[in-house]
Amino acid sequence: MRRVLPVLVLVAVMAALLFRSQRRTGPLVVSGFLEVDEVRVGSRVGGRVARVAVEEGQRVAPGEVLVELEPYDLAEQEAGARAELAVQQAELARLEAGYRATEVAGAEARVAQLAAALERLENGPRAQELEAGRADLRLAEAELELARSEHARAARLEADAVTSKNALDRAGADLRGAEAKVDARRAALGLLEEGTRAEDLAQARAALAEAQAAHDELAQGYRSGTSPPRAPRPRPRRRASTRSSVAAPSSR
Repeated sequence: MRRVLPVLVLVAVMAALLFRSQRRTGPLVVSGFLEVDEVRVGSRVGGRVARVAVEEGQRVAPGEVLVELEPYDLAEQEAGARAELAVQQAELARLEAGYRATEVAGAEARVAQLAAALERLENGPRAQELEAGRADLRLAEAELELARSEHARAARLEADAVTSKNALDRAGADLRGAEAKVDARRAALGLLEEGTRAEDLAQARAALAEAQAAHDELAQGYRSGTSPPRAPRPRPRRRASTRSSVAAPSSR
C-alpha cells in the first residue's frame, strides 16, 4: 500500500499539469526558421528622397506610395510642354479657320499688278515713248553742237590771249558733259527700239505664275475639300506633381 500511494500522487500531478496546459489561451511560443521573399523597388527618374511613407516590415497594397521624391525640373518641363501645346493648338485653329479675306484680297492685288507689268513688257514700248526718246536724243545732240561751238570759240580766244585758261577749261567740261548725255540718250533710245528682252519676259511670267499659285491657295483655303495640315503634336512628357513617388509593385 505504501508503494502504490506515491505512484498515485505522481499520476494525479501529471494529470493536473496536462489539464492545465490544455486550458492555456496565451500565444504559443515555438522555435524555427521563417523564409521571406525580398523585393527591391526603384524609380524611373532619379532624385532626392523627400518622404518615406511606410516602415520596414509594414504590409502594403499594390500601387500604394512607398517613397516620394523631390520634383526638381519636372514642374518647369510641364510648364514648357503646356506652352508649346497652346501654341500648336492656336496654329491648328488658324489653319482650320482658313485664310482671312484681307489676305485673299492682297493676293489678288499682287496678281493684278504682276499681270499688268507682264502685259507692258509683252507689248513693248509705246509709240509715244519712242518719240519721246528720239526727241531727247535730238535735244542732246543740239546741246552737244552748242558745246562744241563754245569750246572752239574759247580755244581761239585763249590763243589770242583774250580770255583766260579757266574759261577754256569750263568749255571743255561742258563739251564732255554734252557728249556723255548724247551717249546716254542714244543708248536709251536703242533699248526702246529693241523692245523687251526675252529674259525679262521669262522673269515676269515666273513671278506672275508664283503669285497666281499663292492666290489660288489662299482662295481655296482649308474649308473646301482639303483638310488643313496637322500641327505637330508636342512630345509626351512626364506629368509633374508636387513630388514624384515610388509605388509598391503589383503582385504577379
